[in-house]
Amino acid sequence: MWTAVSRAVRTPALTEEGLRLNSAVIPPGTPSNPTPFPAVVAVFGSHQFNSEDLLAYELGYRVQATSNLSLDIATFYNNYSNLRTAEPGTPFVEGSPAPTDIVIPFVAANKMGGGTYGVELFADWKVLPKWRLVGSYSYLQMNIHKNANSLDPTPDNPNGSSPRHQWYLRSSIDLPKHFEQDTTLRFVDQLPSLNVPATTLWMRT
Repeated sequence: MWTAVSRAVRTPALTEEGLRLNSAVIPPGTPSNPTPFPAVVAVFGSHQFNSEDLLAYELGYRVQATSNLSLDIATFYNNYSNLRTAEPGTPFVEGSPAPTDIVIPFVAANKMGGGTYGVELFADWKVLPKWRLVGSYSYLQMNIHKNANSLDPTPDNPNGSSPRHQWYLRSSIDLPKHFEQDTTLRFVDQLPSLNVPATTLWMRT
C-alpha cells in the first residue's frame, strides 16, 4: 500500500504578465459593435496574475494475487486553485491623432478552481509461460469552475477536455524462433468540449 500528498505550482509565463494579444476584430456598424470604429478584442497579461496551485492526494494498493497474477488500484483527488481566467476590463479607444479603433480588453486573472478525482486499475496475468495479458482502466471526474466573482465569458472547457473513461487490453505471445505477437485494444472516451468523439483502436504487431 502507498499514499502520497504532493503540491505543484505553475508560475506565470511572460505572456501572462505583460503581453497583449489581439484575438478578434469586430467590424463597425454591426449589432455587436454599433460604433463607427472597428472593435478589437484583446487579451492582456497582468502583473497581478499569481501562480496556479495544485494539491494532489493519492492512495494505492498493489497485490501479487498469485504467482501469475498481479493487481494494482490507485485512487486520487486533485485540488486546483488560482487557475487562469480572462476577466473583461473597461473598453478604451486608441489611435493617433484620431481614434482608429475601440479596444475591448480581457485581463489575465486567477478566478477559477475546483477538483478532479478518479481511480486507476491495472492487471498483469501470465496465462501461460509464453502468453501474457495486460489490462488497465481509468476513470476521471472533473469539476473545474469559475469563482462566483468571475466575469470570464468563456465556457468551463476543462471539464470536457479530458476523457472520463479509458481502458486497454494487450495480449503478448512468444512465438517460435524469437518472434513475438502483440495485439492491443484501446478505448478513449469522448471529449465533449473539443467535439472529439470516443475512439476505439485495435493494433497488432
